[in-house]
Amino acid sequence: MPCTYEPGFRQTRIFQTCEAMARQILGPGAEFLFDHAMMKPASGGKPTPWHQDQAFFELGARYASITFWVPLQDVERGNGCLRFVPRSSAGPLYNHRSLNADPAAHGLEALGDNGAVLTVKDGGGETGRAIYCPLKAGGVTIHHRLTLHGAGQNLTAVPRRAYAMGFGVALSEPI
Repeated sequence: MPCTYEPGFRQTRIFQTCEAMARQILGPGAEFLFDHAMMKPASGGKPTPWHQDQAFFELGARYASITFWVPLQDVERGNGCLRFVPRSSAGPLYNHRSLNADPAAHGLEALGDNGAVLTVKDGGGETGRAIYCPLKAGGVTIHHRLTLHGAGQNLTAVPRRAYAMGFGVALSEPI
């Protein structure tokens, strides 16, 4: 939550633009829920596992939400651009666990029906297959809370940095 430490982030052009788009998509009641700064180390590191943002919310959460992901430099497959599973926003919400089953880890990984970490094949947009989303610095992806997404390793000599913001609209019933 960088905005907790530096409230000025909410006054930036990128934040205000994403907030305005969230209100266009979700309606005028959309509100800021979270932000997250990410750095993917250079020369390897681990891929970001498949996950759904809804899994980060407490059980019974009352928000329909979307996430804006903004790379702070050009991103492509080689430095860990996001990848998505088309039409996964229709659900279901998979079971998730902490990364490597470590409760101290902040990240989550989706689990398949067999309880093992979910794997997804590459595949040019076919249902159930991953598509990559290279972007220029300052570009943005917007994804639904149930969209399965992750990122590969950063194989370049430069760290990959990104900033994500989540916005949601309150619902009368828990999800």
